[in-house]
Amino acid sequence: MNKSGRFTVPWKTVIHNFFQRELLSILFWSSLGTIAAAIVRALISDHSFDTFLITTYLPLPKRFDEPARYVPYLLTGAVAVVIIVLIRLWRIVKRGITSWFLGVTSGLKFISFTSTLIVLSLTRYSIRQRLAADLAILAVALLCACVLRYLAIDRSYHIPNEADIRVSVENKGTGTGTQASDDPITTWAEDTLGRAALVDALAIRILISKSPVVALFGDFGSGKTSTLNLLREHLQDKAVIVSFSTWLPGSEETLTSYLMADIANECQKEYMVPGLRRSATRLANALAQSVPFLKGFSELFPATTQKDDLENLRVALRRLPKRVVVLLDELDRMEPSELRTLLKVIRGISELQNLSFVCAAERETLVQTIKGNLTDKSNLYFEKFFPVAIPVPKIGESDLKNAGTERLVRTFENRAWFETEAEKESFRKKINDVWNDRIGPSCPTLRAIGLLANDVSDAAAPLRREVDPIDLVLIELLRRFKPSVYEVIARNSVVLTGRR
Repeated sequence: MNKSGRFTVPWKTVIHNFFQRELLSILFWSSLGTIAAAIVRALISDHSFDTFLITTYLPLPKRFDEPARYVPYLLTGAVAVVIIVLIRLWRIVKRGITSWFLGVTSGLKFISFTSTLIVLSLTRYSIRQRLAADLAILAVALLCACVLRYLAIDRSYHIPNEADIRVSVENKGTGTGTQASDDPITTWAEDTLGRAALVDALAIRILISKSPVVALFGDFGSGKTSTLNLLREHLQDKAVIVSFSTWLPGSEETLTSYLMADIANECQKEYMVPGLRRSATRLANALAQSVPFLKGFSELFPATTQKDDLENLRVALRRLPKRVVVLLDELDRMEPSELRTLLKVIRGISELQNLSFVCAAERETLVQTIKGNLTDKSNLYFEKFFPVAIPVPKIGESDLKNAGTERLVRTFENRAWFETEAEKESFRKKINDVWNDRIGPSCPTLRAIGLLANDVSDAAAPLRREVDPIDLVLIELLRRFKPSVYEVIARNSVVLTGRR
């Protein structure tokens, strides 16, 4: 710690570890560059060797009818290959330069190989001059990489200011509720309930407190998925976001490998992280050995110690200039065996530096799923997995009423139901009048409101202005939430409506 209270990285330790890790790599790749330079020299400058290759392996021209006929095919294939290489190479080069500049990768393997290959292939200069030039290039590259690595490590201990990670003023309270389905919202433009404070709380726990596991608890339909979507959008420039579907793996055997692969893939999309994919795969094997379902899967990989696996992945993740945030939704819908496997995996890797998990679920359902046949003390067992929990605030009745009313008004408006503003305002007033007694009890969550709005939208399409919109809403309310009552009305519609 320095006088300002900020953690400072011991530069001697950084230099020692850096040289210890990179020196052998430089020697190895320089040796490969030397071999490649020798091959290039033999192919280009050694005319006797060229003559030997031509006379031994090149087919005689008379073996082809007309070689010129093959030229268009060769040119077309060559152009296609060049275009593909240029497109992919540009992305790779851009990612590599960014990773090198931020100290994620030293680039010394590539530099030592290419510099040795190019310099030793320059036959115009003496071998002594070429070796001196190559050593100078390697020394400069090593020095630059070491400095960039030190700055990267120092930057990784930096704690951002709270003001810098809060939701911007432009996104607070600006939602217009433009979504037209019961699907979770994905942008701030759709947020009508002011979730900025909740997203701020999650971001502070992740980026400032650096909590390894944060639980987001809320009732079914309370907006947990919408909150995760907004958190993803808010953190997309501040962290590496991994959205992992807990439903897709399909078995305990594949869950661990898929989770680790997703973490590695998302990191590699932005940066070149040496050893990350290999370390993630090996750690998946180590974690699999602690889960009975995965022991067969673990035999596919060579045995390594758990300590080595964790340390290798810790080193790889520590290189990243951003925190890795894994979003796990709907844990409460997983099978008990799958959930226990996932929690063991999270527990095994959550202490790694630069990694956080955000788990969204309904708390009581999750507790009961984990509990199984355990004793009442299992609540303590549960708390070990989720030491930090943030509840989704309950939506006030007035806010829910306003959101539901506006959603229904917008539903009919999208169907071109209202011809004048007066009709729309009259419908809004009538919905407000009947909400507390008739609609509110069946729509206690935003998800329920979305389901009702979807039903009303489908029913209103062929009935535009042919029925009273309030009656249509109430009928769809019964069909969705009181199907037995709806069936009685449907079977006795003539009697109830008084029609003959």
